[in-house]
Amino acid sequence: ELGSLTNFLIAPRDHIQKELLQQKFPFEYQLIKGEELDISSTNIRSKISDDIALENIIPNSILTFIEEKRIY
Repeated sequence: ELGSLTNFLIAPRDHIQKELLQQKFPFEYQLIKGEELDISSTNIRSKISDDIALENIIPNSILTFIEEKRIY
């Protein structure tokens, strides 16, 4: 259902094979390239639950958005 509402952009990590992407994301998407960052939503949730500062990892505007929307 989400595929009909939005366009998905995926920034795969170098070690991820195209076949695995197709298995994990069985809908239309576009691959984008950029600097690989060692950041994941799992990592962010873990740091938030452990009360670890995130200012050095993600921009303050994103932190504010996360807090305002109570995403994690």
